[in-house]
Amino acid sequence: MAGSKAFLIISSTPKSGKEELLHSYLSQAMPLAMAAGGTPVGRYVATKQLLGEGGPTLVAIVEFADAQSINDMMSSAEFGALGDLRNEVFEQLDMVICNEM
Repeated sequence: MAGSKAFLIISSTPKSGKEELLHSYLSQAMPLAMAAGGTPVGRYVATKQLLGEGGPTLVAIVEFADAQSINDMMSSAEFGALGDLRNEVFEQLDMVICNEM
C-alpha cells in the first residue's frame, strides 16, 4: 500500500571471527537508518533452526515512514561507503522491505 509504514527486515549470518568488525559495521549502519527516519523494532539472535537449512543467525527489524525512506538510505553515498566492510563481515545478508498485511 503506497504511503503506508514500511519495515526493513534484515537477516544475516556474520562470518566467524568477525565480531569486532560486526560491531563496527552496526555502529555505523544504525545511525544511517535512524537519520533516514528509521525506528528499531527489535534485534534478535536465532537460537534454534526448526525447519530449513542455513537460516540467519541475526535478524533485525526497523520501521520507516515509507518504502522510499528505505530506498533513499540504501542508495545514499554513506550506505554505499560501508560496502567493503559489509562484504567482509557477512557470510549471508538479506535486506527486504515489507508492509503490514
